Amino acid sequence: MESLRDGSVAYKLAQKLRPVEDDASVVMITNTYLDEAEYELLCRLPADTLEKTRHRLLVGDRPAAVDVFADGLILLEVDFESDEAMSAFEPPAFVAREVTVDDAFSGGGLARR
Repeated sequence: MESLRDGSVAYKLAQKLRPVEDDASVVMITNTYLDEAEYELLCRLPADTLEKTRHRLLVGDRPAAVDVFADGLILLEVDFESDEAMSAFEPPAFVAREVTVDDAFSGGGLARR
């Protein structure tokens, strides 16, 4: 479930796949949008869950998101159009550590902790 700026809600089921298994920096995302009844039905199934508030912003000229989790963890995610752009990126000073390749910070890793 994603709250949108206009106050509406988007219900979606997302799948993230790594096209190269050992490269966590590249992820393919597929979203299937659900209606509210489908979402509520799926919520009844046993699952690890993860809740966050996402804030969208620009870091320099790059689209980015800051995810704030209920336990206080804050993650910055930045989008890149190429490997070269990603390699050239200088994180802002407030970034404490790079966790792109740390599976503990993947959605599944965070949901299971």
